[in-house]
Amino acid sequence: MPTYMDRLKAHPGKGSATIMTGLGATAGLSGDTGSWGAAAVGALIMGGVFWGIVLWTARTQPVGSE
Repeated sequence: MPTYMDRLKAHPGKGSATIMTGLGATAGLSGDTGSWGAAAVGALIMGGVFWGIVLWTARTQPVGSE
């Protein structure tokens, strides 16, 4: 029986969640008032949404042959 970490390693959405976290940070840095604080907030918001979905759906992710 695979563990949660095995299921998380096999999840296809990890790459997309990582990219979206980076895009959130980039959005925080852009504009007239862009700062590292805004980049952190953007990364937290985008990362929280997308990584939350990945972590939640990893519970039922198929791994290998069951």
